[in-house]
Amino acid sequence: MLEAGRKKVQQQLKMQIGTVFSSNKKEGMSEEEKEKRLRKIEQKLKNGKKLTAEEMSFIQRYYPEKYPAIKRIQVMRESLEDRLEHASSKEEVQDIYALAVGMVSEKDPYKEEVLSAYQDALQEFKKSSAYQKLPQKTEDKKKGKQNHPYHKELEDEVRKAEYQFIMPEFDLHM
Repeated sequence: MLEAGRKKVQQQLKMQIGTVFSSNKKEGMSEEEKEKRLRKIEQKLKNGKKLTAEEMSFIQRYYPEKYPAIKRIQVMRESLEDRLEHASSKEEVQDIYALAVGMVSEKDPYKEEVLSAYQDALQEFKKSSAYQKLPQKTEDKKKGKQNHPYHKELEDEVRKAEYQFIMPEFDLHM
């Protein structure tokens, strides 16, 4: 969770820095250059790729009417990525993805872009070492814990503690 917060702060800083630098070097852009850059960014969105802070800054500066929709797509992608990172099994990863896809409205004007972003996020996550380390099913993870040498001892200690909480010992000799 701390890592996710750190990533968001880093992204915000990159976006602010990108705004400063892009405003200096993009001042002299012609309308044709702006349109070309916009088409390139829109194609990247259609392919489901994550936009850079500089690209988001460009959209915000030159096409502010498009910025909220594009920002929403990026936030939805980041939300899915965060949920995938916290999955406890490969099966759960698939469930999270299926639920996210199922919640995209048929009436969403950016449905294609959102679904592409989700697909790309899933593919990227599946390439990660975090995904490779996940058990196939959540039950497999539980079985792995039960086979641990200290599992039985720990389980016995927990049962004793629970029993003492439920049935405290009383000194009947007064």
